[in-house]
Amino acid sequence: MILLALLIPTLLGYLVVTLLLKNDPKTGMLERLALSYPLGMGLVTMQMFLCGLLRLPLTLAWTGLPVVAEIIILSLFLGKRGRLVCSTLSVNPLKGSATAHNFLLLFLMAWVAAKLSTVFIETGTRPIWAWDSWYNWSVGAKVFYHSASLLLDAPGQDFFGRGAVSRFIDYPLLNPLMQV
Repeated sequence: MILLALLIPTLLGYLVVTLLLKNDPKTGMLERLALSYPLGMGLVTMQMFLCGLLRLPLTLAWTGLPVVAEIIILSLFLGKRGRLVCSTLSVNPLKGSATAHNFLLLFLMAWVAAKLSTVFIETGTRPIWAWDSWYNWSVGAKVFYHSASLLLDAPGQDFFGRGAVSRFIDYPLLNPLMQV
C-alpha cells in the first residue's frame, strides 16, 4: 500500500514533467524522476486542499479518482502528441565506455538506494516518538483523516484542528495532507 501511495504521485509528477520538458532532449531520465515525486505530491496535496475548501469529503473517492483520471488523460494526451512516456525511458546515464565516472555514478546510486531503504525500514518499524512530530504533524493528519475534512464547518475551537492541537494552525498543511 505504501508503494502504491508513492507510485501514484510519482507517476502523475512524471507525466507533468514530461509534458513540461517535452522539447528538452538534454534532461535525462534520472532528472525527470527526481522532479516527479515532489511535483506529483504537491499536486495531489493541492487538490486535497482545494477539495477541503469546497467542502468535499477527503475520502479516497474524492482524492484518488481525480488523480487517476489526470494520469489517464495526460497519458493519452502525451501518446497522441507522439511524446510517449516510454521514449524517455531509453535514456541511459551509464551508456558508454566503462570509465571511472560511470563506476562512481553506480556507487553513488547504490549508496542513495541503500540510504533510502534504511529510511523506509526505520520509519516502517518504529512509531513516531518525537514530540514535535506528534504534536504538530501527526495529530493534525489524524484529525483530518477521521473527520474526512479540513474542519472548516466545525466550531471555532476546532477550525483546522484547533481544538485537537493548539499550535497546528501555525504550521503548513502540506505534511498533514501528505499523511492523510
